[in-house]
Amino acid sequence: MEKQIYLSDFEDYKQNGLPSNCVFNKVATGCGGTTLEIENMNRDSIIAVPLEQMINNKVNQYPNTNGRTPTDFKMFGVKAGITKYDIIEFLKTNKVHKIITTYDSLYKVIEAINELNESETKQRKLKDYFLLIDEVHYIMNNYKLRKNAIKRLMEAYKLFDKWCFMTATPNEPEFMLDELKDIPLIIAPFELELIKIENVRTIQVEATTKKVINDYLTNRLQNAHIFVNSVEIIARLIKACELTNDNCRAVWSTGNKSYKNSVQGIVRSEVGSEAKKINFYTSTCFEGSDISDIEGQYIIVSDGSKAYTLNDISTSFRQILGRLRNTKYRSEALHIFKETRYNNYKTFEEYKNQTNILKEDANIFIETYNKVSDLSKSKITEDELNEKYITKINGVYQIDNNLISYDLNKYKLAMQTYSTIAIVKEEQEKNSFKSVNTLHRIEPTDLLKTNKTKKVKFNDAFEQYVTLKNETTPNKDFLYSMVSKTDEERFSLLESAYDIMKDAYNILGVEEVRNLKYNQTNIKRKIIACSDSTQENKIARILSNEGVRRNEFISLEDCKSKIQNAYDTLKIKKTAKGSDLEKYFIIELNTRMITKKKKEGEIYVKIKKMVKGYVIVKEKFIFIQND
Repeated sequence: MEKQIYLSDFEDYKQNGLPSNCVFNKVATGCGGTTLEIENMNRDSIIAVPLEQMINNKVNQYPNTNGRTPTDFKMFGVKAGITKYDIIEFLKTNKVHKIITTYDSLYKVIEAINELNESETKQRKLKDYFLLIDEVHYIMNNYKLRKNAIKRLMEAYKLFDKWCFMTATPNEPEFMLDELKDIPLIIAPFELELIKIENVRTIQVEATTKKVINDYLTNRLQNAHIFVNSVEIIARLIKACELTNDNCRAVWSTGNKSYKNSVQGIVRSEVGSEAKKINFYTSTCFEGSDISDIEGQYIIVSDGSKAYTLNDISTSFRQILGRLRNTKYRSEALHIFKETRYNNYKTFEEYKNQTNILKEDANIFIETYNKVSDLSKSKITEDELNEKYITKINGVYQIDNNLISYDLNKYKLAMQTYSTIAIVKEEQEKNSFKSVNTLHRIEPTDLLKTNKTKKVKFNDAFEQYVTLKNETTPNKDFLYSMVSKTDEERFSLLESAYDIMKDAYNILGVEEVRNLKYNQTNIKRKIIACSDSTQENKIARILSNEGVRRNEFISLEDCKSKIQNAYDTLKIKKTAKGSDLEKYFIIELNTRMITKKKKEGEIYVKIKKMVKGYVIVKEKFIFIQND
């Protein structure tokens, strides 16, 4: 059975669409969950997402030319600047309604539908729409910062008959949003792809990242896609590496107050723009964005001294590692991070116990707080209430369990998950990643790019050649099928470094080269054994490759040894004699003074010795090189 990589590959989802009235764990990022709903022409849909960048990304994909949507289909995006009137005009003039909106603008869409329904007959009611709340893990991960919008969202979905909370990376049950804990959970039948993460622990995150960037600029044929939730760090790296708009692209939120349209001379880009050698992304692109770059490699940067850059292993990692849709390197990533160190460190269980005590104190505070005057209440800020896990819900001050879950999640991330490299590795593997704590691997072609005479090991070069051959073979798991210009350059570099590379792969095959333990002499012999037509020609070719050439002297001892090796390679059951050489070359008997090493006691000494042998006058065979 062919491997399913999209939800539409499963007949149930293809026929019926996304499930209703549940939390839907689609398991795999990039599996077409949102696309499935957008292209379902059997119902009208409203898709709520957390970030404007996600709206731009999806709207720009339509109308498409692949025939999956009608020619007159329009995807409508609702974000800042879009009015209720704009929404109503879209509703009036389009047959199928597919609206994608931010969480904050959902009520604007609801009001537009209700107003149009009241003013005109035969208009669709709110209950006729399917509501998809996408990237639901974002809700808890950002709860404290966007609490009011999230509270409104949790009320809004109840207005619809059919709805679905969807994510590929649900929060751990302990950190699940309180309102979602009793909703049925449906899990898609995908197997998680194994992703190998190389953890690079460093005390200087930016300095290490700078070295990696310079490595890509100087040595690497691939492109770096760096995910770090800090425009300030991006700015410093751009300046330190002297990046320009020719080799660098950066994507960050339009709402950033410090950096509007550019940072250190680099113009802010859209996530769907053309990739460059160095690409930066803040959290505005961590979820739901589609990035296209066949040569893209993931680099995740987490600075333990800056809590906002830390990435949750169970959610953000899996989300980030699904953004590059067609890369050949989708199953590997580099993680640069700094461990957190605190003098007042507590274990996670100790912190939970302390949180329970604070919760009890908060209940006492609420009883007192609700009795004081409004003037007294106004002196206490919302941030102070949040620190006590208190929020105002329907006019009543009460304990907000979501604030407690948010706080516990952030504490575990900063104080436990990133406290040591061992725990980072453990958390990654617990969440279906393969983790190795090593430095970033440099491929043979990266070394050869800057210096074609650079010595690289044959086994490393051959294994990269094999990998490239496998990667450029079309199959459904990869979204490309042609050899890229970069791949052609890699093949050329490897074949230039080792002239036997092509024949070793094509004539002997991968397993035979491995069985020969990458020994070049044995590989050359075997290639000859497999390629020439006559036995005599094969023996002559083997001897020629081992230095038996015109005008060269060879001793009788060496002559017998080399001929015997040729016989053994060709499985000829015969004992070699020095005179056998005459069958393959025109020779003359000769003597030469040679210098040899001889062991005397614990040391080697050089001795001169007169030996008998042959001088090669001429070859008896014409050696034809194989293409």
